[in-house]
Amino acid sequence: MRQDADHRTIVLYPDKTRLFKTVLPSLFSGLLALPLIIAWRSRKRSLHIVSLLAGILLFFWESLFLSQWYRLLFPRPVVVVNEAGIAYDPAIPWLVAFRLQIRWEEIAAMFLSELSIRGKKRTRTFPRFLAIMPKDQEAFVKQQKLLRPRRLPLLVVMSQIGTPFLLPEMAISPSSLDELFAQIRARYQDEIEANAIEIGEERKLSIG
Repeated sequence: MRQDADHRTIVLYPDKTRLFKTVLPSLFSGLLALPLIIAWRSRKRSLHIVSLLAGILLFFWESLFLSQWYRLLFPRPVVVVNEAGIAYDPAIPWLVAFRLQIRWEEIAAMFLSELSIRGKKRTRTFPRFLAIMPKDQEAFVKQQKLLRPRRLPLLVVMSQIGTPFLLPEMAISPSSLDELFAQIRARYQDEIEANAIEIGEERKLSIG
């Protein structure tokens, strides 16, 4: 966990080792490019068509890792907490956009939680996360443009839990949520009190 010159700003970067592991599939699949080029240059029409279709699929697959590769080569914070508020910008495929930012005056409550999703056969429990509840959900949806196609997963989460702003512990590994939450409470106590932000006890949420 890094702090800036003002000794209050909290800046967290994704773990490079973990990030590198996420791009390994793209490295191995990239090895398929050579046989595809050979097949493309073949005089057989069937191989030509197959290599073309496979090449399109391979290009789409590799594009899913562009965000992770960019973050690996050009590090960018995943979490920033400052006088303006809290920003969360995870490295995920371009198909979805989970970047969120909320000002202190927009926050109603913050608490640590564990999420369970009940299925037909079993219940799946996800790692802990920091939940940040907005005061005005409707205004937050419009401000964060959650009705856009790439943002719809956040809208679904909000309909089930009450907020789309869920900061998972694995996103800030090796830092812990307990440490982050404690730092936020210690460094931004004035903002928390001025905006009447509720600091809740750890909860267990469930969907399904």
